[in-house]
Amino acid sequence: SAGAVSKQSVKTESEREAALEKDLQAAMQSEMDKGVDEREAMEDAEEKEKESEMEKAIERRVRKMDLEMEGRVDKITSVENKQANEFDKKEDSVDKIRNAPEITQEEKRKEKKKTKVEES
Repeated sequence: SAGAVSKQSVKTESEREAALEKDLQAAMQSEMDKGVDEREAMEDAEEKEKESEMEKAIERRVRKMDLEMEGRVDKITSVENKQANEFDKKEDSVDKIRNAPEITQEEKRKEKKKTKVEES
């Protein structure tokens, strides 16, 4: 039965080797999985960073466009205000001209009264 024991020990030895090989492969697979996970995490982080940078760039462009639009609106408003002021001035001139005859007639009346008072 000594031969049986040695066969048994050889079998357990090969089983142990097979188990070790299995563990080694599992450990290697685990490390590879970790490596893949880490790389994917890094790629995700890089992707998020790129997206964040793109979002920031877009926000800057939008802000710039907003400012440009505000500037244009300000210019338009300024031009409109100038035009309105010029229109008001013209209206005032027209009003003065329209009102002028009444003023001169009023003044003529006053002048007539003055001259009548002076004559008498």
